[in-house]
Amino acid sequence: MRLAIVDNHGMFMEGFAYSLEQFPEVEKVFSFYPEEVKRIIECLENNLIHLFIIDINLDGMSGFVFAENIKNFAPEMPIAFVTGHGNQANFRTEAREFGAAGFFLKDPKPRQFLAQIIQAINGKKPGMMEEKRLPKLTLREKETLFFICKGYTNKELSEQLNVTLRQVERHKKNLMLRFEVENDKKLIRKAINLGYEIIN
Repeated sequence: MRLAIVDNHGMFMEGFAYSLEQFPEVEKVFSFYPEEVKRIIECLENNLIHLFIIDINLDGMSGFVFAENIKNFAPEMPIAFVTGHGNQANFRTEAREFGAAGFFLKDPKPRQFLAQIIQAINGKKPGMMEEKRLPKLTLREKETLFFICKGYTNKELSEQLNVTLRQVERHKKNLMLRFEVENDKKLIRKAINLGYEIIN
């Protein structure tokens, strides 16, 4: 697959492109700063792009406004949005109204990010679920989920949260019941796919 990303954070773009191009599924990742309009148009004219990913905050320009410009030039182009901060709930709502192919956070590991991208290309709209359908978690459950997604073991969770291993197991059990999954791997995947706001 061939992807394109527009972001004003060079380090993120470089890391994003490098990480994803390590996977055999990804042929090429084109990276652009928002001011590189000519290069973007040339890319759209000369390449079949499977998904265009745009940062919501482009320093002085809304990513949604930028996306409208892309749609004017290439109406059928699937566009997803990515963010690393801000009011994710409001952004997600705006992305739904735009008709986005997906809504991503910058936190996931490369393999998880790739899984979301594939879902977006296949029309499954990752991260776009209505907020009211998301599991409601306690603050402690949100903290536990955050560190699970970071790959912490039960022992590391116990130390980080300053609770016993038994309490960690109880929090994890509650999370799995709420998300209707049976292991950590599925919990992480479902939380990310739902676009859950792991951190307040």
